[in-house]
Amino acid sequence: MARFRKVTLVLDGLNIVYKLPELEEHMYLGRVDLAMEGLLEYLLRFRDGWKHALEMHVFFDGRRAPGDATRRSERDGLFLYYSHDLSADHLIAEFVNRHAKPADLRVVSSDKAVLEHARLHRAGRQTSEDFVRWVQDCTIPSSGEQSKESEASLDSDADYWKSVFLSEDPRSPHG
Repeated sequence: MARFRKVTLVLDGLNIVYKLPELEEHMYLGRVDLAMEGLLEYLLRFRDGWKHALEMHVFFDGRRAPGDATRRSERDGLFLYYSHDLSADHLIAEFVNRHAKPADLRVVSSDKAVLEHARLHRAGRQTSEDFVRWVQDCTIPSSGEQSKESEASLDSDADYWKSVFLSEDPRSPHG
């Protein structure tokens, strides 16, 4: 039996928030704290439903809350980073630079510069739109097909990540 390796996701938090309509609305109403909390709950539901080892590092622009000096924290196994006066993009680049094996990372952002930085370090990459679509495909079964999907989810999850990690030639400029 093939062993499934741990997936380490590096997530551009607010970038993903804007891809989720229910959370994006909080941002437009100035309720950043509710949008961030909603994203964390979304990621925890996904992680808890995932059948394999999954580590998530979520990077946010700004502070955890006004006046809060926290730069890093952990919540239920999610590793959270707050950029303060820098950008989340800057922190993501530093994280990729300092990681012992960047090729083991999967960077999720729709920022072209972040994805290019990940590519240059041979890290996997995925747009926020594709990430949200994939999470929804993994966690929201079609009506009437829930039992079939739950039986097949392990195979489809493994097939997806095999295609993600095995189809990319790191020497290829396309991905």
